[in-house]
Amino acid sequence: MSGQTATAGAVLGAITDSRGAVVSTAQVELENPSTKSILHTTAGPDGHYTFTSVQPGEYRVRVTAQGFQTRCLP
Repeated sequence: MSGQTATAGAVLGAITDSRGAVVSTAQVELENPSTKSILHTTAGPDGHYTFTSVQPGEYRVRVTAQGFQTRCLP
């Protein structure tokens, strides 16, 4: 018998404005408040972003884009 345990996952999403329009090249930050680790990426032309090999835990996502108010999601 064998088993597997998830040791890492992924966080992904898409950045859109209040009307649903894609916000490309937004800066996305993924922070683990417990460990103070912060990962950074840039949304693609379609507004999508992905963080891979994310350790289990609670995270905050912060998005910044020129011309928009910075948002932080718990």
